[in-house]
Amino acid sequence: MPLGRPIRHRLLSVAVLGLVTAGLAGDALYRAISVSQSQRMERGREAVRDEIDRLGFAGAAGLPATISPIVGMRGGVLAGPGDVEHLRAAVPALWRPRWGSAAASSWRARRR
Repeated sequence: MPLGRPIRHRLLSVAVLGLVTAGLAGDALYRAISVSQSQRMERGREAVRDEIDRLGFAGAAGLPATISPIVGMRGGVLAGPGDVEHLRAAVPALWRPRWGSAAASSWRARRR
């Protein structure tokens, strides 16, 4: 049985309104995700800046014995000498000489 003209127009208007609503909801979701991502990145930058300022202000002699939260999150923890080689492979090639000397001095200081 064919639908009457008024019913077809109503169904078409409901379908168009549904598409417009879905488009607006998708746009709102995209904006919410991009805003939250940019806020996370900005908080991360602020944390790094604060950590650099703290380390620069304290100097080498004034650093506490605790691990920095930034280094702790990004660098990991060395449980033994075997971990040094494992982590050395994950470090970019340009960083390896300095990283190796830092790891060696850390092990020497830890044994004291």
